[in-house]
Amino acid sequence: LLVGLFAVIVAACSDLPTLESISIEGQDVEFYVGEEFNTNDLVVTAKLSDATTKVVTDQAEVSHNVDTTLAGTYTVTVTYKNLSETYDVTVIADQLVNFTIEGLITEYKIGQEVSLEGATATESYQSGKEVAADLASYNIVLKAGEEEYTGAFNKIGAHTVTISKGEVVYSYEVTVSANIYSSIEAAVNAGKANANKVSK
Repeated sequence: LLVGLFAVIVAACSDLPTLESISIEGQDVEFYVGEEFNTNDLVVTAKLSDATTKVVTDQAEVSHNVDTTLAGTYTVTVTYKNLSETYDVTVIADQLVNFTIEGLITEYKIGQEVSLEGATATESYQSGKEVAADLASYNIVLKAGEEEYTGAFNKIGAHTVTISKGEVVYSYEVTVSANIYSSIEAAVNAGKANANKVSK
């Protein structure tokens, strides 16, 4: 009797579906430098010998060498029981796409340089990240008519000030007026001092 029962159990077990393959989907394959790597959207599905499938994400193991501090391509391995699948993850540098500035000074005198004191700027990146900008790292170019130069304002009238970082540019208009001096000597001395501030 026991032998017969054992034979029935063995036969029943032999009829159980076996694991044939696994598939993965939904995984994030692109991250920005500085972003935390995750497999939150990964779904692992097992296919059985009877053509049925079941989701086994919670039982699967994930191993990887992804370093989101460095741009590059990395391999992620997903293992369930004795089967594995891999996929590649690309880490890319985040790109500045725009910046806005508030609190800019728009009235200057001849010989003064552009001042960003009191101004605040916000940088927007490709990833959607927004951060406060360090305006000291920006490049400033002045333009009066068709002439572009750097340094102090050397002409009266309307100027365009261009502030840039990489390929991203922000421009605004300012008005430059003359200084009023108490004497010719003061005017000459101011002219000499201001001449050293202008570089074409």
